[in-house]
Order: sequence, then C-alpha cells, then structure tokens
Amino acid sequence: MTRFAPKALVLAICALPVALQAAEAKTSPVKSNDFSYNYAQLGYVMQDWDGAFDVDAIDAQLSMAIDEHLFLRGQFQVFDGDFDVGFVDADTDGWLLGAGVGFNTPLADDLDLVVTGDLVHIKYENDGYRVFGVRVANVDDDDTGIRLTGGVRMRATQELELAGGLYLNDVGPQDDIGLFGDALLHLNDQFDVGAGVKLGGDLTEFGVFGRYNF
Repeated sequence: MTRFAPKALVLAICALPVALQAAEAKTSPVKSNDFSYNYAQLGYVMQDWDGAFDVDAIDAQLSMAIDEHLFLRGQFQVFDGDFDVGFVDADTDGWLLGAGVGFNTPLADDLDLVVTGDLVHIKYENDGYRVFGVRVANVDDDDTGIRLTGGVRMRATQELELAGGLYLNDVGPQDDIGLFGDALLHLNDQFDVGAGVKLGGDLTEFGVFGRYNF
C-alpha cells in the first residue's frame, strides 16, 4: 500500500479530537452503558505479517477516561521473532510505543460506538540476514505512523463483552486494513481476561490478555 505523508499523519492525529467532539454533539441521549475505559492490561500476542515477518510479543496497554466520551490510550510492546522469505531469513527483535485518544458513545442499551486513533513508533533489528545459512548483513529499521480503529463494544451478558470493527495500520513492516474482534470475560469488578484477533490483507494476529480495571 502507499504510505501516507508524515505531515498528513500528524494532521490526522491532531484533527481527531475535533472530529470526535463534533460526533459527540450528534450522539443520541442513550444513558451510559457503564463500560470501563480505565484499565491497565498485559498480554501475549502472535503476529504473522504475510507469512514473512513473524513475531511473538509481550504487550502492555493503558486506558484512562478524561470525560464520559473521551479517553487517552498508551501502549508498549516488545517482540522477538524472525523474517523469512525464500532463501533469506533473519532473527528479529524490537519494540513498539504508541499513544493516542479514543471516543466512545452509547448507540443503544449495552452497545457503544468506539473510535480510536494512535500515533505509533516501532523499532526493530534484524540480527544478520542469512542466505543459505550464511550471514550477509545486519539491518536496523524504525518507523512512525498511525493506527485507527472504528467499531462497537457490546455487553452480551453480565460476564461477557464482545467488540469488533475495522482497523487501519500505517506503521511497521507493512500497511494494512482489516477486521478485529475481542472477547472479554469479567472475573470480578477489578479483573478481566480476554482474547483478540486481527485479520487483514497482510496481518494475522492472535492474542490473550489480563486486565485490571481501576
């Protein structure tokens, strides 16, 4: 896919709060569904980028509500894996740092619209490309871009939440657009466990996580 220009990425992130405030003015007066947007989360993620860039990651996320519709987001991830195409392969490791804002509003009882936008920086190092087992080069790379999601969050039962929608990723090994889905099981008022999946043109991702609500 064609990458967005860096200035366009910055403008998109800066314009997001304005767009969300405009959307807030048009939302219907459904009572709050009392979903928690204040939590810390730790999980394990497996990513397969078009069969080439395959990594396992430890993923930490933070969400903090700043009013009834807006919340701040943060993410830190460390990963390790390999890059393997044809006769070329390399061990890969690196990290990812993201920060952004989210918007939520009730659509109906037990159903929220949720939109997020993050500015993300990723850095990874290939510990020597190897061709037929012979090391030929070390490669370091980094990238900064945006990640957008739009979808719904639904309370299926008092113990189970479901979420899903569309995502756009413009950072990392490849640009990508696809679908995401999450399931969240409430253990008690503070602790949840969950699982998530992303299925895109280039990315297949599965993850599990634990969440502490505060």
